[in-house]
Amino acid sequence: FLSVGNNFSIKGMFELVKSFRKTKIKNKFLVIVGKGADFNKMKEFTKNDKNIKLLGQVDNKKLVDIYNSADVYCLMSYSEGWPNSVMEALACGKPCIVTKEAAGEIITKDVGLISTYKKLHLDLKKMINEEWNKTKIKNFIKNKTWDKCGKRVIEVFEK
Repeated sequence: FLSVGNNFSIKGMFELVKSFRKTKIKNKFLVIVGKGADFNKMKEFTKNDKNIKLLGQVDNKKLVDIYNSADVYCLMSYSEGWPNSVMEALACGKPCIVTKEAAGEIITKDVGLISTYKKLHLDLKKMINEEWNKTKIKNFIKNKTWDKCGKRVIEVFEK
């Protein structure tokens, strides 16, 4: 499991950690990338968890390798615009588990799950046990470029 972002509280990463612990999934890791005001708080919060890796800030060139090494991307934000991290994960063929507020308008059943904090621990297990079609996920995201979105917006306003 992977989550990327700099404001751990707003990104719902503390809730993600709690839910990951609750799953008791063996031989899987939760990797958190980013560094922000609450980095030290997260470091303290996860210091005894062998299956949780806090990487801090990572060079953007290395992020692709990190996305590709993950089984599932997680974004449990309380508020988002158009989350680049979800788009990056989908471009790498990774299924995503998100909150409605994080990316509910993007995620369909073919590319991931929309979850809640209350049932996240159950949905994390579902995500890891599901057979995801990497090619289908990558094809899904091909239609979500800025150029194509911009053209659709122009079409709506021209009507």
